[in-house]
Amino acid sequence: MGNPGRLSELVDKVYAIADQHNSIAKHLASNHFEESVETRRHVDEQLQDIAAQYHSVAKELADFGELDWANRVLKEVLKVNEYFGALENTLQSLQSCKPPRLLFVHLPKTGGSSFQSAFPSMCETLGHRIMRDNATEMNDKDYCKTHFENWSVELRALPPSIKVTNVRNIFSFLVSYFHDVLRFWSSPSHVEDYVSANKGFAYFVNHLANKTETWVSRDLVFFQLFCQPSGRLVVDWVNRLETIEDDVRALRQYLGLSVDETARVAHKNQHVHVDYRTFYTDALADLVEQTWQDDFSLYGFDFDTPYRDQGDFVHRSTDQAKQRWAYSLNTRKVLALS
Repeated sequence: MGNPGRLSELVDKVYAIADQHNSIAKHLASNHFEESVETRRHVDEQLQDIAAQYHSVAKELADFGELDWANRVLKEVLKVNEYFGALENTLQSLQSCKPPRLLFVHLPKTGGSSFQSAFPSMCETLGHRIMRDNATEMNDKDYCKTHFENWSVELRALPPSIKVTNVRNIFSFLVSYFHDVLRFWSSPSHVEDYVSANKGFAYFVNHLANKTETWVSRDLVFFQLFCQPSGRLVVDWVNRLETIEDDVRALRQYLGLSVDETARVAHKNQHVHVDYRTFYTDALADLVEQTWQDDFSLYGFDFDTPYRDQGDFVHRSTDQAKQRWAYSLNTRKVLALS
């Protein structure tokens, strides 16, 4: 477990960081930070530093095996992030976008930053939020059994927009997520994943395939296209990361915009440059397909190609898919409507 003295030092450090955090929170509540742009910038820098300190100490706590403590620390990171990612700011920014307005539903590890760079004045991101259409049937805690705490938004609160998202071949996604967890760019739900990732990729995938709560789990991975609790598919357009340039051109045509056949989508935040297939044995690939068979049925993933040619999969315009598919977090089942 490591040095008990070091563990005690880490716990003391948590309390010291929390004191800084509470001091700034009181300052924000008093609204004095609005006195000048410079003052507000200074507050932003302090909060970013506090978030970085929280992440660092949480990583060490996880290394010690103190998962409960690590989770508690990372929940404080979410409180810091709420200041930067306020939904009100997102909605105001979306209102100012040029029509046709695009609202990007950002599924993690699918090239969301790259897509947004292709529509700089027309697109705003909803982040990793879950859309919901009946707040009385399900509260945030219920939603977040499979995702991040306090990250849902009422569908009716969103201005009129065309909702767009990306998906990614699940074999490639799991490799990318594995490396991301090892770098510990994480939320509280990822602490346990970090511990398993340190035991190797095969152990990590088996761990995810047996999880029943917190994203990523054995449930549908690419689920944010569906509004909860109704399960309706509400995203209007789905890109594939692997064909993002072709899909962006098709989207521009769908929107009635000019199409430049030579235009390229900038690849941002790309960290892993290896063939994902080298990470899998036949048995591990079979486990992925068996565990996430709903993702395969919806999106047409394939180990080699990386998408199957034949099949009516959710890709590009979802007009027909909306009549065919639903997914409920309550039942954790994909429903074929027709």
